[in-house]
Amino acid sequence: MISVEEIQHPHPRIVHVWAMKAFLVPLLLWLVVAIPLSAFYFATTPPEDPFGIRATALIAGVAVLLLAIGYGWAFLYRSFYRWQLTESDLRVWRGILFRKRITIPYMRVQNVNVVRGPLLLLFGLSSVEVETAGQKGMYYGGFYPTEGFLPGLVDGDAVADGIVEKVKGAKAREGL
Repeated sequence: MISVEEIQHPHPRIVHVWAMKAFLVPLLLWLVVAIPLSAFYFATTPPEDPFGIRATALIAGVAVLLLAIGYGWAFLYRSFYRWQLTESDLRVWRGILFRKRITIPYMRVQNVNVVRGPLLLLFGLSSVEVETAGQKGMYYGGFYPTEGFLPGLVDGDAVADGIVEKVKGAKAREGL
């Protein structure tokens, strides 16, 4: 259980999860283009042509560059992502270029979910979603996480249970 007033960051292993997510989509798109072009090139070019080696190196170089950018962005994002459980609310700070501070009073919390996708399971992590009456938005075919999104937790169940207890306590104090 995390203590009150202690500011928390996602576990360092979340960097691998975020980097893989940032890397896999561009890599798959790149491979959809690169593999057919490479196959066509190698099928129509003699094997002794040195440009074949350069084309392969270019493909590998782009893949390494995408991975490096993904890891760099994920590392920065983790360093700016933090949250704090206080007596009255959950506070979340996130963002690199556009920073956002979110305060969620426990009275507004309607649901607390623990999420474990395949990549999170691979790295032994989970995430907690703290839902209010607000609605998730959409972007580029995906979903924004809930405002109270706590990623990269080693023991997401304990954090979720702690939040639920704080919500129950806040609602009991208000007579709800």
